[in-house]
Amino acid sequence: MSVIKKFSLAIIALAGLLALAAGTAGAAPYTNQPTVRASTTNPAVGGTLTLSGSGFGANDTLTITLDTGDTLGTTTTDSSGAYSVTVTLPAGVSGDHTIVVADEATDESASIAITIGSGSNPSGGGGVSNTGVAVMSIGGVGALLLVGGLSLMLLGKRRRVSA
Repeated sequence: MSVIKKFSLAIIALAGLLALAAGTAGAAPYTNQPTVRASTTNPAVGGTLTLSGSGFGANDTLTITLDTGDTLGTTTTDSSGAYSVTVTLPAGVSGDHTIVVADEATDESASIAITIGSGSNPSGGGGVSNTGVAVMSIGGVGALLLVGGLSLMLLGKRRRVSA
C-alpha cells in the first residue's frame, strides 16, 4: 500500500472521529429564560413604570418588588408565560435600584436595573438577548469538509510518467 493511500486512510479515519465527536457534542437544549423590560429605565420619583416580559410558566402569579423591599404589585402571566403590568414607584425613593419580577412558586425570576429620578429615557431596555449557536458542531462540519476535500485531492492526483 502506497504512502499516499495510507495517509488518505488516516485522514478519512480522523474525519470520521471528528464527525462522531461533532454529532454527540450538540447544542445545549433550548430553555425559555424569564425576561423583564421596562417602559423606561429612568423613571421619575413616585412615577409609574410599565414592565413586560415573558419566559415564565402559563398563568403564573408574579410578584414585582423593588430592592428596597417594597412590593410594587402582582400580575398573572398569560397562557404563553408573558405579562405586562404598570406599577407605581414609592415616593421619596431615588437613585440606582433593581426591580425583580419573581414567580415564588417556581423560584424563577428576572430583574432590571433602573435609575429613579434621573430624567426620562423613552427607549427603555431589557438587557442583552440570550442567544446561542452550536459553534462546536459548525466547526466540526467545517473541519470534516476540509479533511474530506484534502483526501479527495490527494486520491485524485496521479503520478505522471514522462516518456
